[in-house]
Amino acid sequence: MQFLRQTFRCGSMLVGALTCSMLAYCRISSIPNIAKLTESSPVIVVGEVLKVVQVSNEDVPMPDGKPYSCARTTAFIRVDEVLKGELAIGTIEVRYLQNSNWESGPLTNVLREGTYLMFFLKQTDGKQFAFTSPEQSSMPMSRARSSLSASSDSDLYTKVLRHLGQGLFDEHGSSQDRIRTIFVIDSEQSTAVPKMFKEALDSLAAKSDVAFQSELLAALVRHKDVSVLPDLETALLTNHDIALNQGRGNMIYALQQIDPSLSGPILIQALKLPESQLRAAAAAALGSVRSDEATRALFEALNDPDPEVKGSVVNSLTGIFHAPQCLPAGYAPAALFDACVEHWKELAATNLHHAK
Repeated sequence: MQFLRQTFRCGSMLVGALTCSMLAYCRISSIPNIAKLTESSPVIVVGEVLKVVQVSNEDVPMPDGKPYSCARTTAFIRVDEVLKGELAIGTIEVRYLQNSNWESGPLTNVLREGTYLMFFLKQTDGKQFAFTSPEQSSMPMSRARSSLSASSDSDLYTKVLRHLGQGLFDEHGSSQDRIRTIFVIDSEQSTAVPKMFKEALDSLAAKSDVAFQSELLAALVRHKDVSVLPDLETALLTNHDIALNQGRGNMIYALQQIDPSLSGPILIQALKLPESQLRAAAAAALGSVRSDEATRALFEALNDPDPEVKGSVVNSLTGIFHAPQCLPAGYAPAALFDACVEHWKELAATNLHHAK
């Protein structure tokens, strides 16, 4: 099970997993590097997409040599703020190739009328621009503003991150938009990112949005902030609202990013959760803990009633003991799957007996 990592190459907004962690109908693609985009873009602006016009079609060669038709597109952008470059406030044209097919073809920027974004651009002629990167050079932005973006003494990269982080504090935004903002900046290595997450956790927006709180806790632990571990443990183990399962899954993913001596006890408890998908995720995460307590817990979890959990347990034990993989592909046929689980139960009985 893969909780995280989302990209923006997705369709309608919905918290899912990647399988998608953020948005439904996703494809896995590289996560934009905002630091590199900030450095390499001659122009960075914030504004609204006023109009998107398809001018023509153009064939793009794919890795297999076959052409793929994309729309040659012009977008009219109302610029509200210029973060980099010599540019007057007003309307500009951005010309680019757009593939709106979420399932196949090349990855391109995709703009929708009425959306509010930050654009990373290069100027081509007069008021005409192109994207710095053909795959991803526009990031969702909140229309709200707070003191986060008001500081004038920050370097440009930090200023860009703080602008993109505005959605964390938007009390009038949707929960989906606030969570989306987490993942817009989550992969950046700047210390400004966990600082914003910590500030957001204490904000009014978070106090009224439990799903957002859950994702913030996971994000902070991913960024090695272990001060929130008690809150994460409570949220993971005690709140069983199905709407929070995605955030709780991301908590399990986050626990793999910190010292196993801290994460192991929590993951062992997560093996007892009522949600089978979370038990399976915990079993997978325990494969990297490598402690006697974790191994013992995995041995006991071989009796879990859910096949996915048992399969995840076997995979972790296989890695821990550097053993040959006995699970059949796709866990089928059932007879081979059951035989593999029984094999590990026998090994578990032997190991547990010797441990006494």
